[in-house]
This record gives sequence, C-alpha cells and structure tokens, in this order.
Amino acid sequence: NEYIDIEHSYYNTNTYTYIEVPIQIGYIFNFNKVSVCPISGISLGILYGASGFIPTSNDNLDFIDLSKESNYLKPVISNINFGLQVEYLITPNYGVYIKPYYKHGLNSIYNNYPLNIYYRNAGVNFGINFYL
Repeated sequence: NEYIDIEHSYYNTNTYTYIEVPIQIGYIFNFNKVSVCPISGISLGILYGASGFIPTSNDNLDFIDLSKESNYLKPVISNINFGLQVEYLITPNYGVYIKPYYKHGLNSIYNNYPLNIYYRNAGVNFGINFYL
C-alpha cells in the first residue's frame, strides 16, 4: 500500500524472433475445383534473436538488456497451430490458395522470471500450389 500513489511510465518495444518447425495434420475435402483443408498441429519455436529491455525482479525499477543469450528467455518454445486452407484449382496442375491460421504458445517465453508471456499469432498466407 505504501507504493499505491507512485506512478511510473516507461515505453519499450521488445522483439523476439523464432524459427519454427511445424508438425501438422489435415484432411482435404474436395468440391469440384475448390478444396478445403482444416489443419491442426504443433510447432517448436527456436529462439533466433531478441532485443529490448525487461524490468528486474526487484523493486528499484532497473532494466535488463534482452538478447538471444539472456538467461530469462527460453531457447525453445512450443505452440499449438490451427488453420483452414481453401484452394481453387485453376488447372489440374496448379491452384491458388488462402490459408488463415492461428498459433498459441503452450509455455511462457520467459525462464526463471516473475512474468509469464505466451506467444500468440494470427495471420493469412496466400500462395500457389503446383502439382506434378
């Protein structure tokens, strides 16, 4: 309660870069020239880079530099993935697709730190499939 009237403001952007290795499974439903494929799976994210600052765990509001070598960052995290790919076959040999997806971290990116931060990501992939 003695710190209730003390206000601190600090602006910072932390950046985390991961290389992901996905393992996914799906099933294709074909409807003439359109196919729909719901996909789910897991992925392992390997820490490639990090930058920014995080507060120290004590009360004096010091900050620690964040880097790939930081003891507070886990080198590998795991995610659960969901997606839905819709493809339109232009010819029997190639088609265009759109794939919205969502990823959610299964564990915190921090190690031995009082905060728990989970990775979440949503996006859309566009592409062309070539069939031989």
